[in-house]
Amino acid sequence: MKIAYFGIDLFSSCLETCIDAGFEIAKVFTFSNDPYDSVEKITQIAKKHNIPLITQRVTKDDIADLEKEGVQMMIVAGYAAKIPLSDKIMQVNIHPSLLPVGRGAWPMPVNILKGVSSGVTLHKLAEGFDTGDIILSREIPLEERENLETLTAKVQKTAPLLLKELLADPKAFFEKAKPQGEGEYWYEPDDSDRTVLSTYTTEKADRILRAFWGYGVIYKGECDREILYGEVLKVKPKGEFLPLKDGYIRIKNT
Repeated sequence: MKIAYFGIDLFSSCLETCIDAGFEIAKVFTFSNDPYDSVEKITQIAKKHNIPLITQRVTKDDIADLEKEGVQMMIVAGYAAKIPLSDKIMQVNIHPSLLPVGRGAWPMPVNILKGVSSGVTLHKLAEGFDTGDIILSREIPLEERENLETLTAKVQKTAPLLLKELLADPKAFFEKAKPQGEGEYWYEPDDSDRTVLSTYTTEKADRILRAFWGYGVIYKGECDREILYGEVLKVKPKGEFLPLKDGYIRIKNT
């Protein structure tokens, strides 16, 4: 079976899974419009295996070319643009939430903010974002002190396992996919979601710090500050800290 792959570094192990499974990779499509969405690993893997690499946003003509080349399946994993649909190619998206809850571009921080389970879902591409029939899914419960980095690592570990299962019999799994039904769309978090005010309680600040751990939180008080890593404490800590309503944030950026 000939596969076309669309993705970024978040799921680079999924591209390796396709290669290791012995499938012919016709082309790899990747691009980034966000510094947080690296494409370095994907690019290196494609070059290592001499796979044609497309770094511009995909077009309808690209999909038509894939159809002409005999591509039978597309694996989409974090690709940052809407992909034209095809009725000739099995189009599978890897989504980092337990659909139908958590549709949207970046659900992991929202999982932590809401305190609800995460997951990975393989589903068919559809006209609506993340609304296609579900092929395979697996829940990822949140630990008590889950943060963005630990949750992302779990998602990255789970995704290739589900993909490997799909690749054992792609047509059978694709044909057995089930409609999602009514779901829940989560808008991509913005600066307001990752802002901590000095008037926040330690409990509220802690959840936001964990939700954007390593990405960055904006603190606003007597001074404004970007915090990559920080922990909340009830007692004034040594070192660099910022005040909260009932405690402090100890900055751990370095």
